[in-house]
Amino acid sequence: MFAAYVRDITARKAAEQTVRRLAAIVEHSNDAIIATDLRGTIVAWNPAAESLYGWKAEEIIGRHVSSTAPVDRQSEANFLSRQVAEGNAIAGHRTVRMRKDGSLVDVSLTISPILGSDEQPVGMAGIIRDITEEKRIESERIGLLDQEKVARVRAEELEQRASFIAEAQAALDSSLKFDEVLRRLTRLIVPM
Repeated sequence: MFAAYVRDITARKAAEQTVRRLAAIVEHSNDAIIATDLRGTIVAWNPAAESLYGWKAEEIIGRHVSSTAPVDRQSEANFLSRQVAEGNAIAGHRTVRMRKDGSLVDVSLTISPILGSDEQPVGMAGIIRDITEEKRIESERIGLLDQEKVARVRAEELEQRASFIAEAQAALDSSLKFDEVLRRLTRLIVPM
């Protein structure tokens, strides 16, 4: 007697390949990628998160995600966690986070719920991008625009002065009669 057990493992192999591909993407991403459970406990921390925050994965996994938020941003971190736990994704939220050494870093957060098989949130996945350089460039651009506005106002003032001097010169040259010159200069000066 011969009994055979055959099962199709194609779907399982495809799923395993997808998991390996996603793991490679997370592992080699330039953006910090972290995952938490619904309580906000960190369960995954990629190498870019180690570089950005200064904590090794083994130091931070098991701690609450609010460990990365400065004291004045704790309520914001809790609010964002609640939003995602309710199933809402957050994209491109600009804020400040804290490194292990206590220094602050400007970041953009994208946080998404991780859904279980019942389509209910079981955790959160966060992508954190350091936007320090972007903010520096933005600040420089604003500074240059402000300087341009000041230069434009100054140029307009100088143009008005030059125009006034030209008109005053014309009034002075127009007549040899003192009263006539005085009337023309008065008409020129009073509107200014």
